[in-house]
Amino acid sequence: RARKGGSKVYVVQYTIGEKTRRMSLGKVELQGVDKARDKAKDILAAVRMGQDPAGEKQRDRTTATDTFKAVADRFLAFQKNQLRPRSYDDIERHLMVHGKSLHGLLLTKIQRQDIASVISAVRAKGVDVTANRVRATLSSFYSWTISEGLNEHNPVTGTKRTEEKTRERVLSHDELRIIWNALEDDQFGAIMKLLALTGQRAAEISGLRRTELQDDAFTLPPDRTKNGIEHTVPLSEPAREILAAQPRRQGSDGKVRDFIFGYADGPFSGWTGSRKLLNKRIEKITGKPLPHWTPHDLRRSFATHAS
Repeated sequence: RARKGGSKVYVVQYTIGEKTRRMSLGKVELQGVDKARDKAKDILAAVRMGQDPAGEKQRDRTTATDTFKAVADRFLAFQKNQLRPRSYDDIERHLMVHGKSLHGLLLTKIQRQDIASVISAVRAKGVDVTANRVRATLSSFYSWTISEGLNEHNPVTGTKRTEEKTRERVLSHDELRIIWNALEDDQFGAIMKLLALTGQRAAEISGLRRTELQDDAFTLPPDRTKNGIEHTVPLSEPAREILAAQPRRQGSDGKVRDFIFGYADGPFSGWTGSRKLLNKRIEKITGKPLPHWTPHDLRRSFATHAS
């Protein structure tokens, strides 16, 4: 093919279906005709095998900017209005925080080994349940990319899923007393006491809003409950006193926040550091650490002792 400007390139042309494709084989001055013919033979052989080399090359150019992060951003935008806030936050954390090592990789080039490394890194921190949740999110993400025509396979398939052990830890009365007495007069202390007094989930109390409060109860809207059903929780006198003692905190805009706990514009989120300090105080007070427990055990213990 010779252009008016004087440039000359070898090309190969073929038909696939009803479409005619043409591919450049390179400039004439950079190669002999025999080399160009060899390239053309390889391309036509691929066409006879059912491939479309020109179409594949075009797709590669189109997806050259489709990194994991770029596509994950589109996936999250799609999910924003599909999921409840808490579920969305979990998925966003799985992809943006736990999956950060994948962000700069091209979506179509990511292999099972890359995914397995992400899951293993989470599991190495001793959180098997979270590792499984990250794995499930990645699998859902890749299923979506396939449905959108952005990818051909799901590299999560075949990665290891850790067996989860059902927790049955119920704190004894003595353990509950030890935890209660070791709590300080701060936001975390108030949240933990409310968990013990109401038997609610940690996120429901840490994200409690003033607009959800009534005189002797609080009502969680459907988007704040696990089953998606509005839930009213009666408040005992001690629980009402704890809530009444909470100051009206300001947000980043200087206005009074609707959230009762937390800082800036979100709910309380300092669980890890606060729990470590609490466990250290418990060990200092009792002379020995309390056997492994989590805030969720307060919910299970409430259900057991209140029945």
